[in-house]
Amino acid sequence: MEGTFTVKCVAERLDVSERSVRQLIKKLAAHGEDALLHGNHGKKPVNYISDDVRKRIVALKKSNAYVHFSFAAFRKALFERKGIEISYTAMSDILKAAGICPKARRQPAQGGFRRRASAGELLHMESRMRDWFGDGIGVALHLLVDDATENITGMRFCRCECATGYLLALRRTIEEYGCPDELRIDTPGLLCVAADRSARTPLGSILFTLVDTAATEGTCAPHVRRRLDRLWVILQNGLPRWLKRHGIADIDEANLKLAGYAALFNKKHGVTPRSDRSVFVPLIGEDLDGLLGEGSANAPTGQKEPIPSTSP
Repeated sequence: MEGTFTVKCVAERLDVSERSVRQLIKKLAAHGEDALLHGNHGKKPVNYISDDVRKRIVALKKSNAYVHFSFAAFRKALFERKGIEISYTAMSDILKAAGICPKARRQPAQGGFRRRASAGELLHMESRMRDWFGDGIGVALHLLVDDATENITGMRFCRCECATGYLLALRRTIEEYGCPDELRIDTPGLLCVAADRSARTPLGSILFTLVDTAATEGTCAPHVRRRLDRLWVILQNGLPRWLKRHGIADIDEANLKLAGYAALFNKKHGVTPRSDRSVFVPLIGEDLDGLLGEGSANAPTGQKEPIPSTSP
């Protein structure tokens, strides 16, 4: 209006059309600066809750009749008994501002929906075929995951899912942590013969020798399956990048350095168990080399597989 800027320049600065700028100029010339205020400026919204209603809601919630009501039940009672219609969010904000907090959610029952209390109580044995090295070839990654801490205790790459991969991942677990109290494997037929469930496979015989309680196979509970699937998603996103960043392009080299990735993973994604007591026990009275083998099927010919360092 003072001629300092053009209409086009003002429209660009306000991010509006030139027509809107001309309309604002007309309003400003006719009604002054008040014309630039929004039409609802200074007006109370239609859903405004008066101070009297706010005080009444707080007083009712503190009364003996409603003190034990949950927020949802109290809101329903306000409408049915007192004729006060209010949204849950608005009512919750009013009560929280007055220092009234909602009732704590009920904790899940012991056992079914909680992790094991101590490290070593239960280890999950899992394997997935993926293109881990980015060369278009699927490779099986064998894992042992502690249920209480969600830590990876052993990792091993093999060309396919096999007993060798599980045994070498278990060997790493026993040497680093000890023998667990229980093992669970999600692949049927690896522990017991399908035709005769009492007849154990060679892998099943070894696991039952090493584990104090039992080694079981079968589908895990849904909440455990969700946790394990989430772990695999993290691995599928992070492990290939870690291998590429360290220039690892083959199984042999990867198996020598997987302990470093496991240490980084556990530090970032592991959880604190409910109990500080670990039930991992050292292997006593058994020949680990005789049970699990002295080397690896994937190690270079004529060389014994070295134990990887735990440092990243």
